[in-house]
Amino acid sequence: MRGSVRAAVACMAVLGLVAVPPAGWAAPRTKSGVHWTRLSPPVVPGGRIGQLAYDAARGQVVLFGGYRGGPYLNDTWVWDGRNWTKKFPANSPSPRSDAGFAFDAEMGKVVLFGGAGPGGLFGDTWTWDGTNWAELSPPVSPPARNYLSMAYDVQMRRTVLFGGQSASGLMNDTWTFDGKTWTQLHPATSPSPRYTSIAYRPGTGEVVLFGGGGVAYQDDTWVFDGITWTEKHPATSPPPRTAEAIAGAADGDSAVVLFGGFDGSSYLGDTWWWNGTTWTSVHGPASPAGRTLGGLVADTALGRDILWGGEHSFVYPTATWAIGHA
Repeated sequence: MRGSVRAAVACMAVLGLVAVPPAGWAAPRTKSGVHWTRLSPPVVPGGRIGQLAYDAARGQVVLFGGYRGGPYLNDTWVWDGRNWTKKFPANSPSPRSDAGFAFDAEMGKVVLFGGAGPGGLFGDTWTWDGTNWAELSPPVSPPARNYLSMAYDVQMRRTVLFGGQSASGLMNDTWTFDGKTWTQLHPATSPSPRYTSIAYRPGTGEVVLFGGGGVAYQDDTWVFDGITWTEKHPATSPPPRTAEAIAGAADGDSAVVLFGGFDGSSYLGDTWWWNGTTWTSVHGPASPAGRTLGGLVADTALGRDILWGGEHSFVYPTATWAIGHA
């Protein structure tokens, strides 16, 4: 599925893991001090819609594969806060895009699930250890799908998977991965079937979901506490959209950052901050170009969230951006 369908799907929103905050951790600060900065690494990966996750064990952002209007990709790159470096692992997942991608702190590895490639949908599970990829053989796995979203829940010590597109249609199932097997959960309430974005809100034990695509573009906010999904009703919310980038804040705030997406007619370039109660629009002197399916992760070593990749009218930006407090 490409073109208009791709513009309507949710971002492979991966989460950069943030450790449980230490004593003295502060409440969210005013958003007036938050701004975007364009970074200038000497080497950058080729533009694409790819999978992005923060590898907390090695202090690196990991980019795997993706799609940029031609063949599917399966290359691996890492960002160390200053430079992008291409890796050459002995093994790699097959070329794909729109997979689930998140760092699992219990395993100390990045987990990849599913996605789509030339042969259709995938339902395989892989891990990245900083050097090589390894395919796992869990006894139970979710149905094959793409456009899913994954985030690591620090409190549960599990990777959470929600929704996406399977061969049977849009999904709204919730799964967790413990490093050995996948387990389907059965929450009392759940968001409607959709492709969407989820992220762990640091220090709270909550996975946050915003909007997404399905029957219509959504602007609802949900949180998952490890047992059930609960819809929130904030006084202010971003406009309806899908394919937005979302991640936990990297700089010590108990917050979630949201950027961009697609509302059915426009590529969005707005930035929002969720503090557990309401969404706040963030404005600054500079901002990345609007896009869908960008990768946003919390680079805790840098203390800022990193945005890279995505698509805008079949153009695939390669600039590396960081957002955080001044």
